[in-house]
Amino acid sequence: MPVRIFIIIFTFISVYTSAQPFYIKDSIRSDKARKEVQDKLYTNIKTFSNYLDTFKFSNDEEQLEMLELMLWEINQYSINNPSIERGITELMKNYEVLPPYFQTTMLELVYGLYPEQFYSRIYKLVPKLKTTRDFAIAARYLFNQKPTKENYEYITEAGKNLTTNPRQQWQLKTLLKNLTDTGNIILPDLDSLFAWQRTHGFKVIYSFQRKNRRYPGMAVLQNNDGSFYQDSGNQVAVFPQLAKAASGLPYFVTNGNTPQGIYSIKGTAISRNTFLGPTPNIQAKMMYEVDRQTFSHDIYCLSDLDSSEYFYRRFVPQNWQNWNGLMEAFDAGKIGRSEIIIHGSVMDRRWSAGKTYAPYIPTLGCITGLEIWDEHSGKLITSTQLDLVNAFTASPDPRGFLIVIDLDNKEAPVNFAELMQLINKNK
Repeated sequence: MPVRIFIIIFTFISVYTSAQPFYIKDSIRSDKARKEVQDKLYTNIKTFSNYLDTFKFSNDEEQLEMLELMLWEINQYSINNPSIERGITELMKNYEVLPPYFQTTMLELVYGLYPEQFYSRIYKLVPKLKTTRDFAIAARYLFNQKPTKENYEYITEAGKNLTTNPRQQWQLKTLLKNLTDTGNIILPDLDSLFAWQRTHGFKVIYSFQRKNRRYPGMAVLQNNDGSFYQDSGNQVAVFPQLAKAASGLPYFVTNGNTPQGIYSIKGTAISRNTFLGPTPNIQAKMMYEVDRQTFSHDIYCLSDLDSSEYFYRRFVPQNWQNWNGLMEAFDAGKIGRSEIIIHGSVMDRRWSAGKTYAPYIPTLGCITGLEIWDEHSGKLITSTQLDLVNAFTASPDPRGFLIVIDLDNKEAPVNFAELMQLINKNK
């Protein structure tokens, strides 16, 4: 297998910070944010994308590296033009002879960029797929277009041919459960959730999103004492965020949208990933990503007799324990997803122009804040990410929890007024 260039680019390597510093905006700077750097990369990507249909597939490793990087960029920035569509069509015709890792890249791209065009091709591929990850992407692709009983039975029968280990078996189980989800969102009373936080006294970030992650959400922070963090005007502070993966893949697939549910926060860190930028991130961990004691911050006495699911559900009040979004992060962690953090971005915002999530740039399934950088000096001008980090670190304990919640099915960003109505009603 060739060196995976895009993995090198987007690996979430971080330097953990246990102390609780206050980060000064004027000290944060990134060369990746400078106009001359972004212009060069923007032009190169545009040029490559205009010639995808002329790229001749071969087994040459260097060519495969270049092609995969090109496809990753097309997917990441949702670039589409006639050359790209012709190139993808040709590659899909030759899907079976592509290297396994390349097949996954193709499925991710088609899922995000061409939600309808390749239905027939993917329908025929489903029984031939070898991994539960690829199978889950393809199955969800089919069901997005035709959520029929016939398709469910077709997918279920094809899934029996997969050879799975326990982690992969859980992914298959989660897929089938997801296919039968009605999509209805019924949230329990938020006041009970806010009150529950006071029983353990750890900080909680609530990230409120739409089910359609193509629209940005907002977060609020509940302090150790149960109050909500306020801005300089003595109002509850809100922190705009995007929780969308570039591909829009479902939460139970690596690089998919940020799962709903509970995460444990272990502190802040500085990423070595230049595309995420130097703004501190918040280190969120799912169940199975860390052990139960680390996840719980020692809130509960541990018992070997407690199932992991029972243990996890105890972090919300009883009326929230059957909330249909609760187990997404649990399932994602059990499947093997990891490194879903809250971070900033220096990626070129031109790529999101005209899109519903503008001016954000999606990631590989993390939560990202909005950052604006000076195009000449590379200095940070505005950052909802930095604001959240400094709010979180305002109290000395670096630990806490994150709860991601889809509010509803509205086709619009979460806005300040509706969030304040929820908070003021229930605080």
